[in-house]
Amino acid sequence: GRDVALRTHLTLRPGFRRFPLVRVSKAPFMQLAGVRTSQASIMRFDGATNSVLHPSALTTLNVPFRALSQQRFDHLSQVFGGRSQVTFEPNRRYDLIDFLPPAAQAIVNLDLELPAPQTLEGTTGWSFREPENNMQVFLDANCHGTSWALARAYRAETRQMLLFFGDMAEMDQALQGDTFQLIEDLALGQLNLLGVLPMLPGDIVAFYEVSEWPRMTMLLHSAVHIGAGLFIDKPNTELAGEDSPYRIGTAEMISTPLLHAVGSAVRASVWRARRSVPAPSAVFTSSYAEQLKVLARSSGRPVGFPIVPQFEHGLGGGITNEAMCAVAALPVEIGEDGRGRLTRIKVQEVANG
Repeated sequence: GRDVALRTHLTLRPGFRRFPLVRVSKAPFMQLAGVRTSQASIMRFDGATNSVLHPSALTTLNVPFRALSQQRFDHLSQVFGGRSQVTFEPNRRYDLIDFLPPAAQAIVNLDLELPAPQTLEGTTGWSFREPENNMQVFLDANCHGTSWALARAYRAETRQMLLFFGDMAEMDQALQGDTFQLIEDLALGQLNLLGVLPMLPGDIVAFYEVSEWPRMTMLLHSAVHIGAGLFIDKPNTELAGEDSPYRIGTAEMISTPLLHAVGSAVRASVWRARRSVPAPSAVFTSSYAEQLKVLARSSGRPVGFPIVPQFEHGLGGGITNEAMCAVAALPVEIGEDGRGRLTRIKVQEVANG
């Protein structure tokens, strides 16, 4: 009835925090793609904490460039994918972020704050685990959802950043499907080659655990190559009380937390999209999709956003539970400086210490 119709449409709005950046050390390079940098540094997110991750996961790169000519500006634009809307001005100082796609510019170095899950009326009997209760819809984000969203941003002009949870088994299956082609396989002990492979901006690097105990998927982590051997990733799934800002890193910065977590038993594959990257809900398929359509018709009002699954994988490799996660399309506008930035989203500036 009307009561259900009024309560079916949900609002799940994320927030973000920006931590101050404190210099840790020099970056391990003095030029990118033949262009000199100006005191490029590894920076720490000051005040960020994460009890699960290696401390290196809470670092990012700051890469300013020396004064650029039009020719060098155009060269860097091409090296980093040609998606930025930032234009050349003779007296302006640029840094690496200026050359990223607007969606990446909008979220890099921000820490995600998730909204509370919301109850979806009319869903009793749906849950595997608690059929007596209505289901809840979550908003969550992890490395795979981030990689998928940014790979889309490199393949097409977009004015939004997609925020969602990408299930690891479905991500692995999608990478090995028709949309992507395998560019390079790095076996055990070859991760040091990752920064020197001939990759393109938007390529996805997938890290796999090597183990004699195979599971449904051995996929551990994914990141997106932005150009010149550098990457953007979200180091971990968003967890309550833990920080995991989106960051820029070298191959070593991206892989160190993984090696710390599982030892040296990690291999990597580089995947390149053959065509435009599909919408998340076309790939990360919720088993509740048809029921949600029926609920929308009966209530007269849809949920309001696509739904993807968050599977709970058992130790034996099977799926023991499925949650419903939203796909949030965050609007990105182009600021006066030409950079993409989030609109209608609160970004809290965190003080030092």
